[in-house]
Amino acid sequence: VYARENWPTSFRTLSRGKQGEDVYMVQMRLRELGYYTGSVTGGYYGGTIEAVKAFQRDHGLAVDGAAGQQTQALLFSGAVDPTPEATPSPSPSPSATPAPTAAPETPAPTPESAGEEPSRMAVAESFVGGEAAELIAAIGEPISADYASSCLGSGEDGILEYEDFLVYTYRNGESERVDTVLPK
Repeated sequence: VYARENWPTSFRTLSRGKQGEDVYMVQMRLRELGYYTGSVTGGYYGGTIEAVKAFQRDHGLAVDGAAGQQTQALLFSGAVDPTPEATPSPSPSPSATPAPTAAPETPAPTPESAGEEPSRMAVAESFVGGEAAELIAAIGEPISADYASSCLGSGEDGILEYEDFLVYTYRNGESERVDTVLPK
């Protein structure tokens, strides 16, 4: 349960691909501070990395996107409280808004065009924080989809595989959100 009294006091270095309750706590704290707008999944991927970079940049830390001892100690200290200034730092929300509007028409020809896979990946990246169904409508069905129970409760973590990239999702009930997009 995310609460101040449950904040960690010892830290492992968190980087891309790490999973667990400590990642969940970092995501929740970053969300509380206005840096993270994605799904809280307990998986350390693109959205979390970008939020950590913004936090590090705003607090004079080395900007590497990894949440090490120094970053987490400051993140979970009483010295950092939610402020309106933290809200403008993340940019996933603005980039996700335009893509769904044009998604059904504009990206559809991309799969037929030779050498356009990076363009499909860019379209997929614009859906981080958005609905997976809209992403699939925009860029087509994945080659495969695999789901496993989430470490965070009743939902499931998913991996949608495309030719040159993977889309990580979290689904709970009817809703499936895009967490991050990574090249293979």
